[in-house]
Amino acid sequence: MTAATESPTVQSNPAGLKNDPSAQTGPRAQGQARARARDFTAKSATAGVEQVRRFTGTGMLDATPATVKQVWDYTRKGGWIPGDRAQWLEWIGKIYGYLIAVPLTAVLFIGLWFAQRPTRLALGVILWFAARWAL
Repeated sequence: MTAATESPTVQSNPAGLKNDPSAQTGPRAQGQARARARDFTAKSATAGVEQVRRFTGTGMLDATPATVKQVWDYTRKGGWIPGDRAQWLEWIGKIYGYLIAVPLTAVLFIGLWFAQRPTRLALGVILWFAARWAL
């Protein structure tokens, strides 16, 4: 056979490497490539979450929000001022807690409770319109 009549062969692994993943073809190699892509995506997502945690602090994403009772107790005790220094700061903090933090926490918890289930939300909307119509 002459060189002109021979069909050219495509060499998928020009360097002749046996363990080169790009040289492998077929369903097994495709499955391995998909698994590597999934691993890379999972690692990237995990790295993104870790970056957010480093920025916001570890407790911010994992901690459950304080209940209304916990906010009330914290406001009542005035635990953010160490010792007996700056009594006026403690009073300002308590006024803020009683007028803003506790009522806002209660309203947001009620809103969260309604938003967690579609039937609760529908019931809340119906009750809202019924109360508005009755008044």
